[in-house]
Amino acid sequence: MINNLPSEIVLKICHHVDFEEVYQLAWTNRKMMSIVRRNVPMALMPVLDMSSINISPISHKNNIYLIKADFTFAISYDSVAVIVQIRDHKEIKSSENEDLKNIRDFHKYYRYRRDLELKDQSVESWEFYVANNGNVPVLELRWFFAKTNIDGISINRCDRYQLWKLLDAIDSTCVNIRRKSLECGKYLQFELEDVAKIGKSKFMQNGISYIRVETCPHPIETLNIPNLKDTSWSICKLDNENLMNKLIQAASGYVSVDKGKIKIFEFIEASDKNQSRNFKNFLRFSKIKTNEFYMSDIRNVEGVWSWDAFNTMLDGLKKDEITYTVSDQSDENNPQLVSKSYRIKTPNKEWSISLELETDQLDDPEISPKFQITINDQTREEPEQDQQPQEQQQNQDEAPQPEQGQEQGQENQEQRNIQPEHNQNQPREDEIIVERLQQQNENEQAPNENRFLDYFLQVITFLSRN
Repeated sequence: MINNLPSEIVLKICHHVDFEEVYQLAWTNRKMMSIVRRNVPMALMPVLDMSSINISPISHKNNIYLIKADFTFAISYDSVAVIVQIRDHKEIKSSENEDLKNIRDFHKYYRYRRDLELKDQSVESWEFYVANNGNVPVLELRWFFAKTNIDGISINRCDRYQLWKLLDAIDSTCVNIRRKSLECGKYLQFELEDVAKIGKSKFMQNGISYIRVETCPHPIETLNIPNLKDTSWSICKLDNENLMNKLIQAASGYVSVDKGKIKIFEFIEASDKNQSRNFKNFLRFSKIKTNEFYMSDIRNVEGVWSWDAFNTMLDGLKKDEITYTVSDQSDENNPQLVSKSYRIKTPNKEWSISLELETDQLDDPEISPKFQITINDQTREEPEQDQQPQEQQQNQDEAPQPEQGQEQGQENQEQRNIQPEHNQNQPREDEIIVERLQQQNENEQAPNENRFLDYFLQVITFLSRN
């Protein structure tokens, strides 16, 4: 039936399905092959397998990026450097033939590298392979990702504009990416309006293993995005101690801060009077979802540091059923470095807090030295054990036990009562197997074109609404 459809309708169907479906449709007959070859040539190209890709911007105005790609088979060769560009809708139509030629050349280079890798021979770089009068072709980013399987992708040195421009282009393709990371560092800072975009972006839905940003002005909103609950966050700088206190409300797998300021006493234990509406102290906040915190190069803004004062503060928490043990981890060969590990147990959690203090004789004694703080969740989930009440167990022990012959007679009687009902209501095993084989044969005899008819109906419905 699909063979009788006009070419325009078939083309509409091709634009609404994945390349895999278009590829299967092309091999149905010659008519479909000619339509796909003229209008959707990318569907007939082979899939490129890449182990890793690193993307970084080159020019802000022209939306040009540099991609360093590693092929899955290229073990002994260097990465392939490719320049890609994100074109707007007008440029895509006018440059379609040029972009198609460039992406075909890249596919040829992929096969060229693969063949020489098997022969263990030296290869030319992408620049020398396709250079024409000294000009290296620029690939269109959507064409580059259209037929690609990527094991890991890393986006580097992008600001907010460049990042969302790049992610919108990637979301418009059918690329398959397993692992993703954003290592933009000092170039990227998420705002409140980015939180909604992260929830809608296909790229940010799952698989984001690591995100590194400059700072985090809205930690409660940013670090509690549901689809990033297993992501490791790295913040370069957090100079506001109030923002540092809000990190305990993060719902991520790991949070680290490279440099910042903190009020350690208020962070660990703050009185109810000093707590704001958005802040809960660390040990009394029972809904902490982050398993590990790491803070390096941290300054305590509460003044001169005293280990005795810190221990006294923890001693005052015994009334809240919070206990602790401390061990000295200092190195005798380095007297300027003092390290202590605290094992703190609360009614809901058990934490391991490591404080490493580095003192310098040139520092002002009135200013707190630098800290390195590591906090790990050591709570162990104990398996639930089915404990039978003592009274019920005693009643079972005191209950009269039937004799062995009487017990066997009851079991035989139950089996005789159950067997007729089983034979009458449930089909036999051989009947079930025959029925499954018949259903399997019916499914195999169904034509492969049925799913394309479903797409056809969806397209007709879409056109009728518009």
